Amino acid sequence: MRAATSTDGVRWTHTGVWTLPTVSRLRIGRVAQNTAGAIARFDYVRTYRG
Repeated sequence: MRAATSTDGVRWTHTGVWTLPTVSRLRIGRVAQNTAGAIARFDYVRTYRG
């Protein structure tokens, strides 16, 4: 899994790569962090087998 973040939808910062076990179904969670009351907006979430 590779995560990326953007505040403008044009410039993206990739924050890490993780290898997940393939024995169970993928479960996705979303989170907004930084300050209390932070809001995150998600236009789409894409998953695919690499």
